[in-house]
Amino acid sequence: MSVTGFNRMRRRLAKEKEKKEKVEVKTFKPDKKEIDYTEEVKKYHTGGGWYDLPGIEDNKRKEEAIEILKESDK
Repeated sequence: MSVTGFNRMRRRLAKEKEKKEKVEVKTFKPDKKEIDYTEEVKKYHTGGGWYDLPGIEDNKRKEEAIEILKESDK
């Protein structure tokens, strides 16, 4: 291989390497965190399937408590 051919190959490989290094890794960044309400509602469990939510006078069942938490986050 001639010197000119060698230099062309070297420059081409350097450009390819540079392109690979410039590739940015984009990560997914959600705007809002996904809330797992079934885990969140466990903080308010009082026993026997009842949940005592702050700001609510009566104890609620699990499904009702999850709905109230979802509404309060909107």
